[in-house]
Amino acid sequence: DRLVPLTEKGWQQARKTGKALKKLFGSFNYVFYSDYKRADETTAAILGAYNMKERSRMAIKAEPLLRERESGYFHNMTEEEIQEKFPWFLEYWESAPVFDRLPIGGESIRGMAEGRLSRVLEKLENLSCEAGDKTVMFGTHGRTIIGLRYLLEGWDNDRANFEIKNNNPPNASVTVYSLDYLGKPKLKFAN
Repeated sequence: DRLVPLTEKGWQQARKTGKALKKLFGSFNYVFYSDYKRADETTAAILGAYNMKERSRMAIKAEPLLRERESGYFHNMTEEEIQEKFPWFLEYWESAPVFDRLPIGGESIRGMAEGRLSRVLEKLENLSCEAGDKTVMFGTHGRTIIGLRYLLEGWDNDRANFEIKNNNPPNASVTVYSLDYLGKPKLKFAN
């Protein structure tokens, strides 16, 4: 999973997104991206909309905490292989709430959110304390975006499960927050 590259369509989507982001937000102060290949390539394609001088003013860094959910023992397994090696598991997977499904040796979306994604937001809070308005871009994955939204918007279990089932972020989607006068995140746009 971590080595899966972008498709040509993915590159096109990311370049188009980069042009739109530049038009809407100008340059970013910080760019953090998952160290999985497709997120790295998506970020590179988005940043291709900016010239070298603009990019030189951005702090750009891979952030492993923004990775997709860890799939544990099921990494690179097909559904058929899972059924063969863990015949009881698919019944559990289909009956458990999506937000709390726990792959063997992996992490649930809730666990990812309340664990490592909480640490990402703590790091972000420390950056914002450095003074002034800052713009930050995350290049990450669909389930990671769901986990971040859960934290930033204070979703309950029902909302988290609904969003995962019905509004999984598409490739090259954009979710935008601003901070209110109290410094609390407010969703401006999603997908």
